[in-house]
Amino acid sequence: MNTDRTESLFDIAVRRLYELGLDDRQIEFALYDWPQSDEHLNWLITAPRGAIIDWGEYTNWGRDYA
Repeated sequence: MNTDRTESLFDIAVRRLYELGLDDRQIEFALYDWPQSDEHLNWLITAPRGAIIDWGEYTNWGRDYA
């Protein structure tokens, strides 16, 4: 993964989620469900795709909270 030092953790996480094939709604939930912390962004950058999908499905991608 190219980690250009000018690219923020947030930007890297967004790019990775798109690379993993998540759609816009899923990405929005993944980025805004938890507070914007380095811990969460690092998890999105390093977690296996399956772990992110499992978490999203478990939480129904935030649809129960709307």
